[in-house]
Amino acid sequence: MRVAEPICEDKAEWDLNKLREFFQESDIAAILAIPIRQCRTEDRNIWHFSKDGNYSVKTGYKIARARYDDINNAASASGGCKKLWRWIWNLPIPPKVQVFLWKCAQGILPTSQALISKGVKMEPYCKRCGEYEETAEHALRDCEWVKLFWATSPLRIRETRQDGGGTIADWMEEMMTLGSKESHSLFAMLLHAVGGACESYG
Repeated sequence: MRVAEPICEDKAEWDLNKLREFFQESDIAAILAIPIRQCRTEDRNIWHFSKDGNYSVKTGYKIARARYDDINNAASASGGCKKLWRWIWNLPIPPKVQVFLWKCAQGILPTSQALISKGVKMEPYCKRCGEYEETAEHALRDCEWVKLFWATSPLRIRETRQDGGGTIADWMEEMMTLGSKESHSLFAMLLHAVGGACESYG
């Protein structure tokens, strides 16, 4: 998708209907906060990693070296990650659900725990049960209210190997080895529904 696609052609403003096709509400709010220039100017290439926007060998080498180090550091886990990414992006589900699954796998959902760690002042407890700290694992899998949802869902999930431990990414990797592609898609949609009930998650 190009940046110009969700912008109304006849007026310089975001097309809300197009944004909703591809993004979650929390992302849409951030996109709508980005101002659109009223006057049209010719596009030009910008090098994001320098202050003046111009590419230099020095900054190019610095970025390449950093990414090379990141790849080496993550080499031991890359095989499993690639398999999970392929599973997410190949599921026949709406793009915004795929983005939600990707955020789950990356561990970047805006839970109370995550927001507090970034300096946001708020209550740390689960909004459903009010007893435990709201982590992604608790909000999407381990909360007693959510366990009831999964147990009575069409998938009848009562226990997983991740009960009491393991990340949501671990749980997704477990689920992608079970059942059919149809059940995988249903799991993805239900996980997104649980997340959507957590205000800004979905």
